[in-house]
Amino acid sequence: MMSSRALQLCTWLARWASRVAGVVILLAALVVAADVLVRKLFDVTMGGSDELSGYALAIAMSWGSASVLINRSHIRIDVLYQYLPLKLQVLSNLIALIGLGSFIGLLVRYSWEVVSSSWSMDALSNTPLQTPLWIPQGLWFLGFCLFLLTLIVLLWNCVEALLRGNTQQLLQLVSPRSGVEEAQDEAEQAVAFKGERA
Repeated sequence: MMSSRALQLCTWLARWASRVAGVVILLAALVVAADVLVRKLFDVTMGGSDELSGYALAIAMSWGSASVLINRSHIRIDVLYQYLPLKLQVLSNLIALIGLGSFIGLLVRYSWEVVSSSWSMDALSNTPLQTPLWIPQGLWFLGFCLFLLTLIVLLWNCVEALLRGNTQQLLQLVSPRSGVEEAQDEAEQAVAFKGERA
């Protein structure tokens, strides 16, 4: 099915985007650590580490969001959810997805306005690096676009599952992860880690 292929593509893109986000955070941490060491040992600063780490944090957050959605790792308050009847669970999942989609749609719209105005004004950061602001803002915007695309594809798959009467598939796509699922994932990761070390 086209929608499941689209979901596989979004999953693949989200996985790679989250890996890039992790590398960006790691590089930012290394730059900050190097700046702190140079400042401590030689009483000079490399300059720009705070600016670069700010960009890294914003970009990594937007690029990692699609993976969080696919893996159902986002935080939802589900105290009542687990006691709801199946139909209400399905309805609450759809409402949550639509609400999140509306919010992300606004983020995409307004982040694009930020990028386009920085581009048109040729805006530079007010720091010694003089970074063209459209570059970090554009990367930040792309992460939100991937998040919105993933959310739309996920919602489409949920609607298809609902129309086919396959509520279990819908719940597997978007319901909050249970404690049992999280424990199983942790156990699988521990076994995989132990196997790598052996």
